[in-house]
Amino acid sequence: MEPFLDLLEELFETDKSNIKMTDHFRDYETWDSLTLLGMGALIHSEYGITIPRIDFEKIITVEELYNYIQTHI
Repeated sequence: MEPFLDLLEELFETDKSNIKMTDHFRDYETWDSLTLLGMGALIHSEYGITIPRIDFEKIITVEELYNYIQTHI
């Protein structure tokens, strides 16, 4: 889980201790369309997967994102 939190720390420009698994990541102050693109690129680079838009729209929390990645790698 540490590499995943490191990725989010980089993406959201915050210390990973501020990231909770129950957080709605779209509610972070730095969330915008560029963050979405960056997230897709980082996930693809780190895990080798692409999350289809229809799936991504259903993912709300940090934990759901983590679980989705874990089930698709």
